[in-house]
Amino acid sequence: GTRDARTFNAWKEVGRIPKKGSHSFQIVAPLFKTEKDNATDEEKRVLSGFTLINEFRIEDTEGKELPYQTRMKELKTEELPLIDVAQKLGIKVKADLCGMAEGSFSPFERVIRMNCTDKQVFLHELSHGIIAEIKRKEKITLEYGFEEICAELSSAFLGSLYGVDVDLQQTKAYIHGWAGKGHVAWKVIEAVEWVEKVYQFIENVKKNNSQKEEKAMRKTTKIAAKQPNVLPFKTEDFKDRTQ
Repeated sequence: GTRDARTFNAWKEVGRIPKKGSHSFQIVAPLFKTEKDNATDEEKRVLSGFTLINEFRIEDTEGKELPYQTRMKELKTEELPLIDVAQKLGIKVKADLCGMAEGSFSPFERVIRMNCTDKQVFLHELSHGIIAEIKRKEKITLEYGFEEICAELSSAFLGSLYGVDVDLQQTKAYIHGWAGKGHVAWKVIEAVEWVEKVYQFIENVKKNNSQKEEKAMRKTTKIAAKQPNVLPFKTEDFKDRTQ
């Protein structure tokens, strides 16, 4: 039930302590020892067993606010670009800890977690959400690393399109980091096609919303036209007024 748990001493090091009456829980942690490798004559760490460690949830501690807590307080989800598209897809967006990452998308929970206020990061995670929806509808799969490339290219494209400051050097470094990992294929044309799919998906969502609003407006106008022109008072009530 938490995304951040540490030992008593670890919390103390960052200026927090467990609240009075709070309880710890135990996790299994590995134990290592150092041995000399007979073949290379070098020392190496090897697993020697396991032990139980008591940890406390951040929700059960008090004290100094952590840097990521401060960042998450600054996140205003309603100001994120294309937040209406996320809402249309039923994807919740919230400030939360994402481990070492600045953002994450869970297709099972349908949740985007943000550990920063960077709008380009949000567009990256939203692209993952849209790609997941396209994959579901078209019954296809994408290699994990290749999907990361598609999401990052999409975030750069969408950011440029919708007025977000895009850090192209960051995009380049991110994509370069996936090059050569596992079975990542440098299928640039296919990646660009996926960027187009993400864009077309967003445009279709916006078009459908616009059509529904227009239909609702026509219906409201039609109903209003049928109503008799009746004043909410009798004119006789005001015949002696002089203002």
